[in-house]
Amino acid sequence: LKMVGVSMFTFLYGLQVGDPTGLNVFYRGEGFLLRGGLGVGGVVSYLNMQGWMGVSFVKPVGNLKTFVGVEGVMGFRIGKGMGVGIRIPIGGFFRGDPKSPLMLGADVSPGLVVVSASQAHPSLSVSLHIVHSPPEEKGTVEEVVERRVPVSGEGTKENVVNVERKKRPTTAKKTTRRTGSTDKSPPKQREQKVDEEAADREYKRGLQAYAEGDLERALKHFEAALRYNPKHEKARRALERVRNQLGK
Repeated sequence: LKMVGVSMFTFLYGLQVGDPTGLNVFYRGEGFLLRGGLGVGGVVSYLNMQGWMGVSFVKPVGNLKTFVGVEGVMGFRIGKGMGVGIRIPIGGFFRGDPKSPLMLGADVSPGLVVVSASQAHPSLSVSLHIVHSPPEEKGTVEEVVERRVPVSGEGTKENVVNVERKKRPTTAKKTTRRTGSTDKSPPKQREQKVDEEAADREYKRGLQAYAEGDLERALKHFEAALRYNPKHEKARRALERVRNQLGK
């Protein structure tokens, strides 16, 4: 798996070692964390083979992200049969280097498992975690995408000319008869109307498409924003970024 979208909504994956030992997949949201996984255990977690899924609420404390939540668990114990249960994960994750893609963590999850629909057994999950977690970028979708758009070449003559050349309407050449007479009336110039509200609307739609990974749709919205307002610098930078990514 890899990072999907922007930082406010990100898929993560990781390994946990303990009881149980297994693999986890996380969905990191704004203030919450969804977790699902598969593992083996049975010493204190009771079930030998088990899968789990649940939601936890995250509270940042400095570089530490503490969490507490609730999870459902299902699996089987050798000689006993299938079982289902519930547990309460309590723990935290720590990132030593703010730029590192890895986080270390630990949790303790007391719970209860019911086997064969009659026998209830206490369980305790104790695990250490290593999670591949790209550093979060704080801010709105617009702010995050703006930080990802490079400012190199911003406002250069070459970039401005290239964009304007594509947007400039073509006009038919005016022909005159060779009678010696000249037309001294000023040529008619087509004034391009600027609609800043429509340009901003298209620009934001482009940002949303970019955040969703749809570069072709983002390209169309950024181009539309420049048609409404050729001086929209944010749309111009974003358009240049998308064109570079698409190889256009």
